[in-house]
Amino acid sequence: GSTALVTGDRELARRVSGELRRFGIEADDSGGTPLGVTPPATLLTLALDVALRPGDAVAILSLLKHPLLCAGMARNHARRAAETIELVAMRGGVGRPDIVDLAALFEERLAALAGDSRKPFWLARLSPQRLDDARNLLGAVAAATAPLAALRASTSSLAELSRTSVVALEALGRDETGSLSELYRGDAGEALIAFLRGLVGATAELAIEAGEWPDVLAALIAGEAVKPSFTGDHRIAIWGALEARLQSVDTLVLGGLNEGSWPRKAEPDRFMSRFMKAGLELEPPERRIGLAAHDFVMALGAPKVVLTRAARAGDAPALPSRWLQRLQTFAGKDALAGAAPRGAALLSWARDLDKCDS
Repeated sequence: GSTALVTGDRELARRVSGELRRFGIEADDSGGTPLGVTPPATLLTLALDVALRPGDAVAILSLLKHPLLCAGMARNHARRAAETIELVAMRGGVGRPDIVDLAALFEERLAALAGDSRKPFWLARLSPQRLDDARNLLGAVAAATAPLAALRASTSSLAELSRTSVVALEALGRDETGSLSELYRGDAGEALIAFLRGLVGATAELAIEAGEWPDVLAALIAGEAVKPSFTGDHRIAIWGALEARLQSVDTLVLGGLNEGSWPRKAEPDRFMSRFMKAGLELEPPERRIGLAAHDFVMALGAPKVVLTRAARAGDAPALPSRWLQRLQTFAGKDALAGAAPRGAALLSWARDLDKCDS
């Protein structure tokens, strides 16, 4: 039969979609994937952080080890070069490393290791070819991010920052043949191209400090999503509450039934008080909770319904949704006596998927 997961928690939907892909199942996710978490977009954001906010060793290593980083080299050579750079220059106390000066730090650390009476065991394994690849990668990454680094401590227009960011991104993503096909491959690559094209073509006269550009870009890209160009498995779908109102399936899984997640908190508006909203005939924050309750009740009309929630949120216990608590109160313990064992059987099947022979 057909099955659908209904949730307003995009992080939960993304994780479920990823788990299904592990088993070769592509679910029809109506919400898509946030563009900001796709590989080509994360390469761009890491490049901005490294170039405009120097001093973060984790960001530098994340950039060097990014799966789309080639910088004019073959991908396997770039990956090995990044590991060499980590061994030589990024281990131990590194202070506040800067991608612009990382090549000099690499040579300094390499000379110090060569002259050390107690050399690390891995130093003898670094062949001249590996060291040359590391130097080539450092030079290429520094050259790619140099236009961005030159804008530090300055104010530029949105169009200029966008153009400079695109130039740096493409220099980092270009492979040994000069092609950008891997960087812009698939739905995520096409969505990023469309997003960047809109930024570069923007005519708004907006001056932005270079140090704030990574945050501005993150805010601009936050609302973008990547929708798959092909339909997934017709038997499995991931829906939001609106899609669930309009369609029907054999089994409906209501996920994320935690207080604060479904329903979400009725947070007050930072700019308009309740009195001001009432004067403008705008809906109060609680109206969203009422709509969410309506969606929940409609979803319970499916032939088979599975109610799920997270037992913990981070390091703290999570509270069940107020709707789960009311169901338990009004249905009574006897009516719900068989629900928990049936749910435990489903959890047991899910855990068995991760078991392997030792």
